[in-house]
Amino acid sequence: MQHLTAEESADWGPGHLLDELVGRLPDSFTLKAQFAGPEDPTADPTQAWPADRPELDAGRLEVREPVADQEFWDRAVFDPTRLADGLELSDDPVLAYRKRAYAEGHRRRTAGPELSTLE
Repeated sequence: MQHLTAEESADWGPGHLLDELVGRLPDSFTLKAQFAGPEDPTADPTQAWPADRPELDAGRLEVREPVADQEFWDRAVFDPTRLADGLELSDDPVLAYRKRAYAEGHRRRTAGPELSTLE
């Protein structure tokens, strides 16, 4: 993981992350689900569960190229708390924070240059 200062990213345009992603394509990811035991903490994402917990390969995502309708997706806000029927969020408080953080990031990306930098 790389941490950047505001100065290091000051000249990034609104499409910087998409441009970087395109440079890494194609790529693929395997989604794994690990099952908690009855004593495993779910409200603290810094606490690792024991390695012997069962895991399931839930699927593989392959990203080959950017979508043709990127402008549509640029207007969308990613919300990790929107779930399909039958799924529930855990009691992990980070999820509630991410919802607000992603909404704020979207607001800054779409608000124009005066609001796009961290305040």
